[in-house]
Amino acid sequence: MKKVKQLNLVLVVFAVLCSGCPWPLPDRNLKEYVKEQDVVGRWNFQPESIALVVRDGFKTNPTHQYHIQFLKDGTCAFRSVVDEFQGGNYRDVKGKWKLEHDTTGGSNIKKKNTIQIDLSIANGTHTRYLNFDKVDGTLVLWQFYGDPDSWEFMEYKKAEQSPASDDLKAAPEE
Repeated sequence: MKKVKQLNLVLVVFAVLCSGCPWPLPDRNLKEYVKEQDVVGRWNFQPESIALVVRDGFKTNPTHQYHIQFLKDGTCAFRSVVDEFQGGNYRDVKGKWKLEHDTTGGSNIKKKNTIQIDLSIANGTHTRYLNFDKVDGTLVLWQFYGDPDSWEFMEYKKAEQSPASDDLKAAPEE
């Protein structure tokens, strides 16, 4: 009887290890605090992220720009993809942003930094949270794309030099 219990325990452990879930996932969140002046500027949607949404049905348009412009006054121009479903929808809208520290920022994991973005869309406000990372010395805004276990991300990298904010006014609200 004792051998049967041990065998069952081994089978349960084996099943958990082979379940395909890479648990625990690494923590990608930046461990240092980000300042508001680090956020202000242009953040470009990454080609790998565009490829993900295209894979899932999003249709690109050569006339669309894919970036977020954060202004000092707490507003932003959002010209990018909102991943609502089937690869997402393109939005060219105005919004407001707020940098948060030591918060869960729309998840159940406490992080040093998140940015809350409230986008003005036709049927109200769409709120999203982006996390911070640093890759090769460049700040990256990111959020999971789909199932976090798939380890796929929607990413924006901060541009080295931002164009003048007056040139980047968001389109009128839908």
